[in-house]
Amino acid sequence: MDTLSKDTLAKIEIFLGDVKDPNGVREATKGMEIVFHLAALIGIPYSYHSPDSYIDTNIKGTLNILQAAKDCGCEKILVTSTSEVYGTAKYVPINEDHPYQGQSPYSATKIGADRIAESFYRSFNCLLRL
Repeated sequence: MDTLSKDTLAKIEIFLGDVKDPNGVREATKGMEIVFHLAALIGIPYSYHSPDSYIDTNIKGTLNILQAAKDCGCEKILVTSTSEVYGTAKYVPINEDHPYQGQSPYSATKIGADRIAESFYRSFNCLLRL
């Protein structure tokens, strides 16, 4: 926020919260047409020591965002992923047909987040973009 101009700050609303808090996420998505889900707990080495924290943030946090956006009638949800979901490349260039390979707790939680997002798209016809 410190690097944004006053003009830019006047045009946006910043909601501070935690994706692990479903009530806060629901409050943040009220009245929004589009949700950009960029939150994640990163740092592969740390995921070996605290995989539960990664599950809570990356999988449950994604679920909270998807559920809140669906319930609040958002038109589109953009969920970010990572190349880590593909693990060591079986072929290059890697495309979206490449198999998922969870090679760390971090990558496994991002795979889980991608799959729960995909399930919302297929189950609830959400206008989801991965």
